[in-house]
Amino acid sequence: MNDRNETWMTAGMGGVALALLVLLALLATLQGCKPPEYEVAAHRAELDIRWDEAFGYPDAVAFAQVDIGTYTGVEISLTNVGNAAMTLYGLRLEEDSTELFLDGVGSTLEPGEGITATLDFAPMVPGEIEDALVITHSAGTGSDQVAIVAEGVGDPIPDIFATPEEHSYGLVPLGGKVVRGFEIGNAGFGPLTLDSVAISGVDAGGFTLLDDIAGQTLESGTDTVAVRVAFEPSELRSHHAELAIRSNDPDEDPLLVPLVGDGWQEGAEGLVALCGVTPEVVAPPVEDATWIGSDSYDANGYSITRYTWSLLERPAGSAAEMAYCPDSPDCPGFRPDIAGVYTALLYVENAAGHTSTCTADLEVKPSDDLWVEIFWTHSNDDMDLHLVAPGGIAFSESDCHYSNCQAWWWDEEELIDGGYEDYGLDWGAVGYIGDNPVLDLDDIEWTGPENINIADPAEGEYTVLVHDFKAIDSTFLPGNEVTVNVYIDGVKVFTDARTITGENRGECFCTIDWPSGEIVPCGGEPDGFREGTEDCTCSLHGTSPARGTAAASALLLLLALSRRRR
Repeated sequence: MNDRNETWMTAGMGGVALALLVLLALLATLQGCKPPEYEVAAHRAELDIRWDEAFGYPDAVAFAQVDIGTYTGVEISLTNVGNAAMTLYGLRLEEDSTELFLDGVGSTLEPGEGITATLDFAPMVPGEIEDALVITHSAGTGSDQVAIVAEGVGDPIPDIFATPEEHSYGLVPLGGKVVRGFEIGNAGFGPLTLDSVAISGVDAGGFTLLDDIAGQTLESGTDTVAVRVAFEPSELRSHHAELAIRSNDPDEDPLLVPLVGDGWQEGAEGLVALCGVTPEVVAPPVEDATWIGSDSYDANGYSITRYTWSLLERPAGSAAEMAYCPDSPDCPGFRPDIAGVYTALLYVENAAGHTSTCTADLEVKPSDDLWVEIFWTHSNDDMDLHLVAPGGIAFSESDCHYSNCQAWWWDEEELIDGGYEDYGLDWGAVGYIGDNPVLDLDDIEWTGPENINIADPAEGEYTVLVHDFKAIDSTFLPGNEVTVNVYIDGVKVFTDARTITGENRGECFCTIDWPSGEIVPCGGEPDGFREGTEDCTCSLHGTSPARGTAAASALLLLLALSRRRR
C-alpha cells in the first residue's frame, strides 16, 4: 500500500472513530444516561520506518547481488505517526560509520510529517556486507536499527586519474619550447592497463608526447607513471589540444587531459595590445571584475578585428574561469573564488593579420575579518570544511559546514539594513549578523575551493577541521592532500597542507583565538567528531575499515531533504 492510500485509510478510520464516539454520547444523553468514559491517549511521538518490499521489508534492507562498478539504491521512509513532534538527530551505518546529520529543515518532524533517506550500495570489491542503519531521535527509546545485507559481485575495477588534471603552458615565445609533466595513476581496486597514449585535438601539432607509457599496468592505488608533453608554438595564438589515454577503465576511456598554450611575441607591425582590470581589487567570491582591452590600438591605422581573453594564471586551488567574451575588447563578469593574484592574457589581431598580446593582474583580497579556505589535489573526493565556534560541538549548530550555513540559504525577501535577517546560524550576539559564519562555496566533484568567513567574529577560540565526506560520487579513495589557508583582515597568516588518508576521515588543522589572531596548529583524529558529543578538537571517525576489504564497498547514505505529509 502506498503512502497516499495509507494516509487516506488513517484519516478515514480516524474520522469514523470520532463519529462513533459522538453518536454514543448523543444516544446516552437521549436515554438519560451518563456517557461512558474514554481514556485520552497521551501525547507522544512515534517513528514509522518503511521501504520497498522488493528490498526485504520488513525484516532487513536486502540488496541482491550488485555488480562492482554499479550501484543500487532504496528509499527509506521515516514518518512521525504519533501525535507529538519529534526530533531526528542523525542517521549512520553502524559498522562502516558513515554518518549523516539532519540539520535545518530535516531536524524536526511534526505529527504526520516525514522525510525520505536514500541508501545506496556501490560495491568496489567483491564480498558480502552485514551492517545496520541506526536512526537516533527523540521518540521512545531514542533510536531504531534496520538490518542491512548486501553483496558485491564481479572483478575489482580500475579508476584512472592524472595529476594535474590539465596543463596551461602560458605564454611561450615563437620558436621556444616548454615541457610539462603528468603523473598517471590508479585510484581503483583492480589493475589498470594503459593501452595507448596520444595527443589529439585541433592544435595537436603544437604539442609533442615525450614519453610512451602504452602497455604499462598500474596496480591498485600504489603505482604511478610519469609522462611529459612539450609545447612548441609556431603561431601567435592560443593552442588547444588533449592528452588522450586509452585504458581498461570502464567509465573514463579515454581519459582526456586538456592542454593549453599561447604563442607569443612582443607587439608586431605597430599593433599594441593594452590591458587593465576594474576594479583592481575585489573580494572573493562575491565581487566581479571587468578585464579592459578597449585601449588597444594600431599605430598604422589597421582596424582590430579580433580580441581573445584567456586566464593565464590563477592562485593554487582556484577553479575560476574566464567569462565568455567572444571578440569583445572588454570582458566583464569575472568572479574569483579564492584570494591571490589572477593574471589575464589578451590576444588581439588586426585586419592585416598582425597580432599582439598583453597581460593584466587582478588582486583578490578577502573583505571579512576572518576568512578560511581549502582546496585539495585530486577530484572526485568530497572534502568538507568545518569551522567550529568557541566551546562548540562538531556537527551541531556551533559547527558551520556544508549542510547548515551555506550562503544560498539566505532569504533575499528578508533583506534588511544591508544584510540578511536569517543567516543560517546565529553565533555570538543574538540577532547580530556580523558574527555569524557563512560558507560561500561548497565543492563536491572537483578540487575545491571551499571557504567559510565571518565579518566580525565574536571573542573566543575557533577550530578549523576538514572532513573527507564519504559520498556516492567520491570515487577517489587514496590519500588526498588538502591545503588550508587562513586570512585575518585580508592578510594570509596561516597555510598548511596535509594528506587525509581515505574516505570518512578528517583532520584538525588549527585553532584561531579572537581577537588576538593567535593561530595554533592542531592535528590527529581524536574520537567523538562523528557523534558530535565530544569537544570539537576531538577525532573525526575513529578507525575506518582498511582499504581493499569488503567493508570498503561503500554503503552510502544520501539524504533527500524532502518533506511530505501522511
